[in-house]
Amino acid sequence: MKTLNKDNFEEIIKTIHSVCVSISRTKNLRKNNNSNPQDTEAIYRDNIFVQLNSYPSSFENFVNCEANNNHGKTDIIIPFKKEKKYIAECATLKEKDCGYKIEKKYKQLIYNTTEKDNKISLIFFVLKREFKPNQILEKIEKIIKKQSNNNNFHNKQIKYKNSDWIIKTRVKQFPEIDFYIHIGVYNFFYDEKYSKIQK
Repeated sequence: MKTLNKDNFEEIIKTIHSVCVSISRTKNLRKNNNSNPQDTEAIYRDNIFVQLNSYPSSFENFVNCEANNNHGKTDIIIPFKKEKKYIAECATLKEKDCGYKIEKKYKQLIYNTTEKDNKISLIFFVLKREFKPNQILEKIEKIIKKQSNNNNFHNKQIKYKNSDWIIKTRVKQFPEIDFYIHIGVYNFFYDEKYSKIQK
């Protein structure tokens, strides 16, 4: 079992980014996945899970999906030494979804986190016609500030332009611990009208 350190966290983020960028460039995959609105989130989440849990991933056979942690189930969990865990929550954002859903998912992520799980991810699969990742990030930043200790966060790091960031903060539940929250925002919109025109 590995140590949950910066390098492993970086590898997880890189894998998630790679999977999601590949999906965003694959029209047929997005078409098929988006055709089932009840399971869209789970389908995209499982793509990430499979990649993290398969060879040559460093976390092969250690990744759990839809597993319990602290108060409830979370989407992705990877156990590490000293009872630490990496956890991630995923969500789809559709045309009418707004800040409420983002805040709900963030609260769920923190609710399922313990004081030892200080490297975590919040991943959004955006199914909107207009993809505005920086606007989504601004909403997330406001929510994190509101839910953080002293209503602030320490810094923000850009990992991949317009898709991935890491925010360092201290949440109210654990005011003495630095949390590193990876924010991933990916464009998975598929235009059915465009598809019909091309036929």
